[in-house]
Amino acid sequence: MNLLKRIGDWLGISPPKNKPDTMAVTDLIALGRQARYQENYANALDIFEKSITIARTRRNSTALVIAQLNIADTYIQMERYDEAEVLLHDLEADARERQHNTPLAYALCLRGYLHQIQGDWSQARDLYDEALSIAEKANANGAIGRAKGHIAVTYLQEGNATYAEHLLRDALPLLDETDDVELTSQFIGQYALTMIQLGREADGDRLLDTALQRAQRLDFKTEIRH
Repeated sequence: MNLLKRIGDWLGISPPKNKPDTMAVTDLIALGRQARYQENYANALDIFEKSITIARTRRNSTALVIAQLNIADTYIQMERYDEAEVLLHDLEADARERQHNTPLAYALCLRGYLHQIQGDWSQARDLYDEALSIAEKANANGAIGRAKGHIAVTYLQEGNATYAEHLLRDALPLLDETDDVELTSQFIGQYALTMIQLGREADGDRLLDTALQRAQRLDFKTEIRH
């Protein structure tokens, strides 16, 4: 079964062979991320909403937060910035109240990216720095890698390729631990630009090829899993 057919099944667009609630919620979230990558945003949101329903039914708080963060990320991709801000503010407040540092770090990273994409690089840096501090206290390698990668991009934007290279070199192995192919490929692309700015064009070209290969893996990732 191809990916779009499978997504259609889970959303009830075609007669499903399996119901969504028989599927691991993490796998359902992975389908939503795949749909978002393919810019099928409406399908992605529907899948994430179904994931939230299942996560609540199963009292899976981790999956619930992951699904909500993915909804916020999808809003950003759709340029629905106000809705993303409201959701991320609520997630941040809840994480602070419960002292759940790992989801707090991820929410802060995404809020930082929301500001960055709207041109507010200063506020983005502040949020990324706070995310990194919180992630380090929680020993959350994935969040540490994400925060360092985002901070690196802010330094690259300022023209400080030397420090950006240092941060990206630290960030990428940590991101590899999370199997976040989409974000890792983006940061490898940034690493390539960093190398080019530093005059290491051969390294930059090699990294660009690696980033492209990682991105191409996204088209097959879900098929491999299922």
